[in-house]
Amino acid sequence: MSGTGVQAAGPRRESHLPWALFALAAALSAVLLLSLQAQLSFAVDEWAFVLGRRDFTLDAFLDPHNEHIAISHVAVYKALMALFGIDSPRPFQVVSTSMFLLSASILYLFMRRRVGGWLALALMLPILVFGPATDNLVWPFQLAFSGSMAAEQFRFHPTDIC
Repeated sequence: MSGTGVQAAGPRRESHLPWALFALAAALSAVLLLSLQAQLSFAVDEWAFVLGRRDFTLDAFLDPHNEHIAISHVAVYKALMALFGIDSPRPFQVVSTSMFLLSASILYLFMRRRVGGWLALALMLPILVFGPATDNLVWPFQLAFSGSMAAEQFRFHPTDIC
């Protein structure tokens, strides 16, 4: 503090640096994840959604998948198939990666309010480079998990995030 009671501008700029570094790490995470997915096609459970739920009927949306109701998941797949077809899994991969980054960003914002930007950044870096969740993040079918995590975080803590 100077003699006039006005604080120097230095710390204010510093508070934005963790956020900028998180944004950079998230962008690099997206590039890495999309590059890992580049040679992949639809797999396993995705085919059940792509081929087995072609109609726009209640059954297509409400039939359980492995004993789980997956209405939003089916809706996302149907929307992507209607917009882009199934020639390439890339749109599905982009949506899945976006859901993961949305969830990670909401978690970072929540933690930043609690523990500060630098510690939140340090805690988010292992998550952004996938850790033990790599197989789930590379497989676009898992977008429901990232999407539900983002919705759940926002549902319980909207004022802590914004």
